[in-house]
Amino acid sequence: TILSQIGAFAAGAAICTMGEVLEQGRTGETEGLYILLLGGAILVWHWGYCRRGPSLATWCLSYFFIALATLAKGAQAPVYFAATVGLFLILTKRWRDLFTWRHLAGIGVFAAVWGAWQIPYFMEVGLDATKRMYANDVALRFTDVGWATIAAHVAIYPVRVFACLLPWSILLLAYCDADFRRQIAFARQHVLYLVIAISVAMLTMLVAPTASTRYLMALYPCFAVLIGLV
Repeated sequence: TILSQIGAFAAGAAICTMGEVLEQGRTGETEGLYILLLGGAILVWHWGYCRRGPSLATWCLSYFFIALATLAKGAQAPVYFAATVGLFLILTKRWRDLFTWRHLAGIGVFAAVWGAWQIPYFMEVGLDATKRMYANDVALRFTDVGWATIAAHVAIYPVRVFACLLPWSILLLAYCDADFRRQIAFARQHVLYLVIAISVAMLTMLVAPTASTRYLMALYPCFAVLIGLV
């Protein structure tokens, strides 16, 4: 809704034809579903917030998607969402919107949806198995934490992501131009939100020395909107 028709079409085309999306789209991995749920929650919240403010429907629908994303992929979904929304509201000096009954209702929706599966699972298999379900895959990303490995990963990972977004990532270089940034002043709040969302996820990828680029794919819709703006 912040883009022209051409920009909106470009954003939709971009998310469908990024190199890594085309590659992973052929597989039976969870990334396709995760893009819909986590990427959808992040965009739906901002869309609803800009249209109606911190409404009950905005919080509840976003947390509904986040609960499903958590069941699909793990605990990073609520972390990404909470950090993105929290930082955005703090930086825009609207942090009071975090402490409302509407936000609490959204958290209640998350607890109900997530708990509907998690509680019976816990009762069936116990605490240890539940911990392993959330922690084992994460632990595998920290098997090599040497300084050389971490430094190489921090240097190379952003380049790998840029390559995975080709051919569309070339357009993102426009944000390095001051004249372009002045032209999109009307979208400053939207760009800030999208950049926060990407940065939060990227930071978690950088601290995990063996993180794959596909773990960032749920944020590719945010890149797509930035591309559409260009």
